[in-house]
Amino acid sequence: MRWLRKKRVLLLLFISFVALLFLSSNWMVLLYPIHYKDEIRKHAVHYEVDPFLVASIIKVETNFKTGKESKKGALGIMQLMPDTANWAMDMAKLPAVTLQHVRNEADANIQLVHGIFRNFIKRWMAIRLPLLRLIMPVQGM
Repeated sequence: MRWLRKKRVLLLLFISFVALLFLSSNWMVLLYPIHYKDEIRKHAVHYEVDPFLVASIIKVETNFKTGKESKKGALGIMQLMPDTANWAMDMAKLPAVTLQHVRNEADANIQLVHGIFRNFIKRWMAIRLPLLRLIMPVQGM
């Protein structure tokens, strides 16, 4: 009987702990802080890209630290290669942004990456929709 009571108490404690984790999201902010929230949200709305996608990549690439440069030459918090950054600057028509801005300023880097993702999504949808029309049978025929 004592053994069964101990299991009940442990089960109750475990269920309480799991409920606390899922019902309270404040602990996530302490473990996984997201910096540059305003910039990420602003560009996410403009370019129609999921802000959590960009924030997660920034977290993995540089942990939200500006001024980083990899051994291969990737710049900034999103680790953009110079050729990719120049292409994105031309595509977004940002003449005032230089590679130095991309390396040291989070806002310029975040804006370029949102533009790159938006371009990728547009290209993917342009390829995917015709393929889906070929693969999926037409309803009602």
